[in-house]
Amino acid sequence: MDHAFGYSPWREENPRGSHRKNPNGHPHQRGRRGLRQRQTIRCPQEAPLQPRRLRLYLAGGVPRLPRRNLRITGHAESDHEMSGTLEHAELSVIGSILLTGGQALDEIDLDPSSYQDKRLEDVHRLMIGMKTCGEPINVLTLPKYALTNAQRVDASLLHQAMSVTPTASTVAYYAKIVADAHAGRNLAATADWIRSQAERGVDPEHVIEQAKATLESARGSIGLRKIAPIGSNTETYVDNLEKERVYYQTPWPQINDLIGGLMPGALYVVGARPSVGKSAVGLQLAQSLEPYGSVAFVSLEMLEADLMDRLIANEKKIPYQRITGGSLTSEDWQRMAEWLPTMENRRIYVSEPRTSTMPAIRGFINDVHRTEELAGVVIDYLQLISQAGERMTDQEFLSDVTRQLKLMALQMNIPIVLLSQLNRGSANREDKVPRSSDLRGSGSIEQDADVIILLHRELKGEDSYRMYMNVEKNRRGRAGDTEMVFQGHYSNIHDALSD
Repeated sequence: MDHAFGYSPWREENPRGSHRKNPNGHPHQRGRRGLRQRQTIRCPQEAPLQPRRLRLYLAGGVPRLPRRNLRITGHAESDHEMSGTLEHAELSVIGSILLTGGQALDEIDLDPSSYQDKRLEDVHRLMIGMKTCGEPINVLTLPKYALTNAQRVDASLLHQAMSVTPTASTVAYYAKIVADAHAGRNLAATADWIRSQAERGVDPEHVIEQAKATLESARGSIGLRKIAPIGSNTETYVDNLEKERVYYQTPWPQINDLIGGLMPGALYVVGARPSVGKSAVGLQLAQSLEPYGSVAFVSLEMLEADLMDRLIANEKKIPYQRITGGSLTSEDWQRMAEWLPTMENRRIYVSEPRTSTMPAIRGFINDVHRTEELAGVVIDYLQLISQAGERMTDQEFLSDVTRQLKLMALQMNIPIVLLSQLNRGSANREDKVPRSSDLRGSGSIEQDADVIILLHRELKGEDSYRMYMNVEKNRRGRAGDTEMVFQGHYSNIHDALSD
């Protein structure tokens, strides 16, 4: 057979119907080459196939791949036999794309890996590649395009897909069936994995974190994309203009004047060098969110007891050193006795120390939200979040974290406050004033953040109480500098203009 048609010696070593152990050691899975290899899609540059060769290919002159898993034959079955089945749905999605010349791809958001029949997965990937390259998509061009990418397509499978598709207008309906079936298989696989990990005695907390991340990814569903020009929904836009926008006020009037407050759906980054006071800022922001709902406080640096010490120092004006040093006065104990009963109704939830990976953090935030509707999240701090699973460079990992947090803020419609370390850049400058470029780890922090606030103060000397909160970036307003008063012994920061 001519090599131009994708012939491989593997076909002679593995005739149709044979089952031999594949290189990965799974005895019931046929080995495959060519079609299932992940290759970069190439837009065809060479001359088209000669008509004789194309006719030979479409007539079945090229050895076809062995059948896998599903009962899909080379001829179309009756609508009665196929109706309502997953096979019918998968074929109908492919058929709809072919019948519309690829336009149906714009109406669905189906991951090609959702197909149970892996041949259809590869066909879907090829059609995405063709659309990207601007190639026409039909039963004649698809096999040729596959050859230019060292792959093969069963032409009779394409004809079958078109013949069983009732109408291309139902592509979203069938795509949802395919996506839901894929989610179901993932759930079953996750259940099997959980059982195997439990039998092996793996740490339950690790299993729960990984399972939560997997289950969360299986929640998506498919539907028809609603596409409309920018001015098509002016009534809703005007209605929103008449409504007062929601901003949760911070404890500092000058900051509120610049950024309006904490807005749901936004990511706020607060950066500082060590010991400047970013944890105190984070705790006060959590306190300011508390009247609006629950607050998930992800503490990667301090235990809950440490935060309790800072909280009572802030709210009852008991010096922090006396609390931690065991030198409370009788008056301090009296204030403590008045304060402790109020803690039963507090709405700040503090994470456990082992909640340090993104799956664990996401799980903790969801747990808090299920307990009581979230008003916001505070994370202390970015550089202490650890990787889980596949290893990435620090820059790639921090970019992934900030992007995930930004998407989480949008999806849950909550403000997320992310504390971050600054590098030594500001310490080496003459004015010691920090800049956004001093954020440790990645430039993506600057890109994903809606607001960046940088803290600065002298750690020693008579001006150590002066703290400067500089709004370096404000996506919805102006930047500016503010001056605050830092009271470390009360773990408190207040606006200098309010004195």
